[in-house]
Amino acid sequence: MKFPMPMIGALLALCLLLSGCCGILSLRAERQVVESLPVYPGAVRKSKFTTTWPDGTPSAGILYAIDAEPEQILEFYKVQMSKEGWALEFKYGHSGLDEQGYLHFRKGRFWCRVFIRGQARPYDVSVRVGSH
Repeated sequence: MKFPMPMIGALLALCLLLSGCCGILSLRAERQVVESLPVYPGAVRKSKFTTTWPDGTPSAGILYAIDAEPEQILEFYKVQMSKEGWALEFKYGHSGLDEQGYLHFRKGRFWCRVFIRGQARPYDVSVRVGSH
């Protein structure tokens, strides 16, 4: 039995999709982890997203609006993430642009980055999870 070329291409694309090679299914664990992370009290969820970093690493994230000072937000995540078993690897403060702070955590094969951006309250806080 001969298969027409378009059907073979469609079957190949379906196989890649189902195996996760296209990145569609490969972020399932990252999405689950980001959904399980602590949320700052009173945070308003703005959106969920996926992104690919310049090095090609995909991540899943949630963007919040938080009406608190950047240092309060950073301290919350430092304490709460530590309680959840996440190790703080580094912290950056105000960058001089609109970035007000940044934390990088690691737990097992996962990393988590918390970015605070904006010029005034409420700040945009993105919490992103990826894996290596």
